Amino acid sequence: MRKILILEDRPEEREEIATLINTIESPTEVIRCADTKEAYVCALEGNIDLFIIDVILKPDQQEDTSGLKFVESIRGVTRYEFTPVIILTCLEDLKSYSYEKLHCYAYIEKPFVAEHLRKTIVECLRSPRLPERERTLYYRKDGAIVVVQREDVVYAKSIRHALHIFTRKKDNIAIPYLTVKQFLMDADSHDFIQCSRNTVINRKFVVSLDLPRRRVCLQGEENPVEIGGTYVSAIRETFGSRENE
Repeated sequence: MRKILILEDRPEEREEIATLINTIESPTEVIRCADTKEAYVCALEGNIDLFIIDVILKPDQQEDTSGLKFVESIRGVTRYEFTPVIILTCLEDLKSYSYEKLHCYAYIEKPFVAEHLRKTIVECLRSPRLPERERTLYYRKDGAIVVVQREDVVYAKSIRHALHIFTRKKDNIAIPYLTVKQFLMDADSHDFIQCSRNTVINRKFVVSLDLPRRRVCLQGEENPVEIGGTYVSAIRETFGSRENE
């Protein structure tokens, strides 16, 4: 299932775009955000396949272009370096910057034509996901540098102000004061899915799901990992038919 994030301050326009997306046959999940802070958290905690961004998010502030600043930030995250971005705005003079510097897929002026936007979204969803490269994570602990290979991480769990990173080599690496959010940013991979407020799992190591009892079994781990109640829907959408394998 592809995920589309809409960043638009006006609720009526957010819903108009979401309704338009729901007419597309391709399975999609729509994430609605009203400000950059909310959008950035959703982008880091999830795996977005398309961004639809309004440039002016604070119309009461003259010369506001906070939507473009959000795109600049997203382009700094490796996994979103080439993710399609559709810019929606009434500002014509930012088109050149959006294409040349931010590499947006399309620049559509408001008021937009619904069918034009719909066709553009369909085109974006046809683009394949790029393969991810191996990544080494570096953390400082007790005055030394701890090296973690991202592909070895089975899951990570925050316990008493430290993030415990469990690997397929049976390591339990505790990094003090490292948060789940920071780990997701460091890992920068579609493979890592947050399954509770304090736990992240690597989808490559998922053996089976038991959503009624809210737990997931991971390769090489004797005990299942708990799924938080508010994360069940997202896990179901992510893994689909793998439940109870």
